[in-house]
Amino acid sequence: MLNILGVEIGLGQLLVILVVGLLVVGPDKLPYYARKVAKVVRNIRKITNDLTGQVSKALDLDDEDGNAFGIRNDLTAVKESLEKDMADLKASLNFQANDIAETLEKSSREVSETLKKDLGDISESLNTSATEMKTTLEAQAQTVSEAVSTGAKAASDAINEAGGATLEAPKEAPVSIPITPSFDTAAAQTEDEIY
Repeated sequence: MLNILGVEIGLGQLLVILVVGLLVVGPDKLPYYARKVAKVVRNIRKITNDLTGQVSKALDLDDEDGNAFGIRNDLTAVKESLEKDMADLKASLNFQANDIAETLEKSSREVSETLKKDLGDISESLNTSATEMKTTLEAQAQTVSEAVSTGAKAASDAINEAGGATLEAPKEAPVSIPITPSFDTAAAQTEDEIY
């Protein structure tokens, strides 16, 4: 059993605390936070040891001269020492909290940047695929248009040989393929919805 700040902690309880810590902060940051917690525990122990020493000193030095004024001075000194120790502890805890908040904010920014980069890569890949599909469809439309024009010319020539009226081949009409909005626009809309 360990005695941490007057609290008895068994091996099973310590293992549960470590597993929860591992799940919350992850294996790569667990040693960092363990050092932070150990530092805070050391600070608290130091403050309590100082406080115990001062209180026992104040009580033992009660008043060697039989003067009650000495006790009042000692209690005032203990009060000032306690206030100083509490201010030190508060400053230490604030520093630790700020450090942890900065670490979490940095991790959050890294995740956000990674997501933006991945979204950009996906958008670029989709745009490339859409451009390739458009080019393929335009080439196929051109081939169909040429085949229709050649067939109409052949039919007209066959009618002319048969002695019939001339049939003009239809003029090539531009083939229009409806294209959906670009993937850049869809990706930008999706990115705006995310953020």
